[in-house]
Amino acid sequence: MRLLLVISFIVCIQECLSQKYTGYRQRGYGQVSFTMYGNNEVIAKPGISIGAGALLGENITTGAGFDIYMFTGFHQEQLRFSQAYADFRAYFSGLERAGPFIAFQPGFILLKKEANMQTKSGMSLNALAGYFVRFRRTTGITASFGYGLLTYEVNGVEKQQHGAKFNVGFFF
Repeated sequence: MRLLLVISFIVCIQECLSQKYTGYRQRGYGQVSFTMYGNNEVIAKPGISIGAGALLGENITTGAGFDIYMFTGFHQEQLRFSQAYADFRAYFSGLERAGPFIAFQPGFILLKKEANMQTKSGMSLNALAGYFVRFRRTTGITASFGYGLLTYEVNGVEKQQHGAKFNVGFFF
């Protein structure tokens, strides 16, 4: 499954690079969004995501982001976490005011323990597909959905969470 996901992502990046976006592209961006992460063990509760980035080429941006989640019970360990990540996006050619994109977000998680236990933060990875719509030249809304992987350690045992990530918000 992971190999299929990686191959699909590489094919999408190649397709993005072969197309030229004809609409207005700002040099930098900021983003504030509502975010959710969940799976069968973690009940998805809302969080907030903030990020910023810059244009690298015709269809590629890079940036960084930070998610703060409001979980009260994470995998029965009563943990709360935040996620910091690099944000790489490839935009497909589209309409001047709207278009699809894919995002790859490697990063790490920061755990806040609620009980007496030894915790160690781990890596995270998000692979998302999304769509943006502009209201003006530099502002609009964006939404994305995809796969999220979180790794961490509790009391010497490495754990992994595979789930779905959803974002919807504003860019400027």
